[in-house]
Amino acid sequence: PLDQPEHGVDVRDVARAIASAAEKQPNGRLLLIGGDESWKRSARSLREDMLGAMGLRLPKETAYRGGIDPTTPDGWFYECWMDTTESQDLLGFQTIGRGAFMAEMRDRKKRQRLALSLLRPWVLRWMMRPSPYLGKRRIEPGPTLLDDLRHVYGSAAIDGES
Repeated sequence: PLDQPEHGVDVRDVARAIASAAEKQPNGRLLLIGGDESWKRSARSLREDMLGAMGLRLPKETAYRGGIDPTTPDGWFYECWMDTTESQDLLGFQTIGRGAFMAEMRDRKKRQRLALSLLRPWVLRWMMRPSPYLGKRRIEPGPTLLDDLRHVYGSAAIDGES
C-alpha cells in the first residue's frame, strides 16, 4: 500500500552499522537498523523520490494494494517506522540523510533520466505487469497482504503445508 509507513536507509549506513556491530559485538541485543528521521516516509513518498531521480513517475495507484485499515497492524504487514535510537547510540551509523541521498541519486542518474524519458511509457507498463491488482488475473485485496499472497500462490506455498 502506498500509504504504509516505510523506513529507508542508505546501504552505506547499513554497512557502517554492520562493521560497527562486528567491532563492538553487542551480543544478545536486537538492533534496528534504519535511516535517521528524514528516512521515515510513506511508501508513496519514498517511491516517488526514487523513481523521480531516475526520470520515472509512480505507476498508477491501482497497481498497488489499497483498502488498508491503518489502525490494523496486520494490514501494514511487516513495514513500519523503527525506533533506531539505541542502535544509533551504540553503533553511530546514521550519516547519510534522505535529502543528501536523493541529491546524489539525481546527480548519478542524469544520463539514465534522458534515456528513460523516451522509453517512459513502456517502462511504466513493464513495471506494472507483476501487480496482482491489475490485468486479467486481477485479485481483490484481502484483509491483509498475507491473505493476498495466499490467494495468488496458494495457502500451501505460503504456510509451508505439504
